[in-house]
Formats: sequence, structure tokens, C-alpha cells
Amino acid sequence: MSNGIDFSSLERVEHPFEFDGKKYKLMEPSTAAVRKFRNESSKGMTIKDGKAQGMVSDPGRLEILLVSLCVKDVDANRPVTEKEVEAWPNRLTKDLFKRAFKLGGLKETDAEEQLKLALEQPGSPVSYEALKEFVTGLPQQEYGNAQALFDDLGEDPKN
Repeated sequence: MSNGIDFSSLERVEHPFEFDGKKYKLMEPSTAAVRKFRNESSKGMTIKDGKAQGMVSDPGRLEILLVSLCVKDVDANRPVTEKEVEAWPNRLTKDLFKRAFKLGGLKETDAEEQLKLALEQPGSPVSYEALKEFVTGLPQQEYGNAQALFDDLGEDPKN
């Protein structure tokens, strides 16, 4: 029996779905898609004393970018554009992003983690606790997603 690596079962994972009467496929990110996502994720970041500093200039675009790189419009036989993804409901985009993120084996360096990094920086104009208190004090009906961010972040990164 060989101890070699068996790549015969590495077919690209695809998940079909329908939205607004159209057929789509969420596909496992290609190496090129992961590279592009990582490059965009690190724009604006610098390394000082072995730690990442700074923040992506447009962190909201990261989810849209990854989804556009991983979703194909089956009827038109083409990838969806960022413009198309921007028009979709956020709950759809968020779900597709999480699935594509997991399928691509990406690590937790998305916008939430970058927010943690920014709040840890010396001279941060706002403390984590002050920001958390402000956001969680907003009306749940209108700002529920913002409040859920703190559930994802956990405790104060400075502690």
C-alpha cells in the first residue's frame, strides 16, 4: 500500500442555489480567488515588530469580493459581478461568504479580526469597551447585525 497523496477525490465542491428566479452555483474558491482575497485583505496593513497594524481601506468589500469570485450565474454561464452581489440581501451574501470562506480554508483575518487589531493599536481613539457599549445600546431592531459583531468578537482583545 502506498503512502502517496490521492488527489483523485479532490473534485471542486459546488453548491447550487436559486435566488430571484435565477440559478447559481457557489463554488470552492480557486487558488487565484484565494490569492486575490488575501491580497485585498492585507491592503492597508503593515507589519511592525512582527504584528499586523492598520486596517483595510474598504473592509466591507471583502465579503462582496469573495462571493463574486466564488458564485457563478448558471443561466448566463459566467461569474457574478461585485455589482450584482451588492444588490443581494445581506443575509444571502453573508451566508455565501461564510460558506466560501470555509470551503477555501481561509483563516479568520476578515473585517472583525481587523477591527480587533485596530482597537489593540496604541493611540486607538476608542476603547473596545466604549465601542461595545455604544453599539450594544443601539436599538436592536435597526442595528441587530452590528450588535452580533460583538458576539463574534468575544471579549476585549486588550485583556
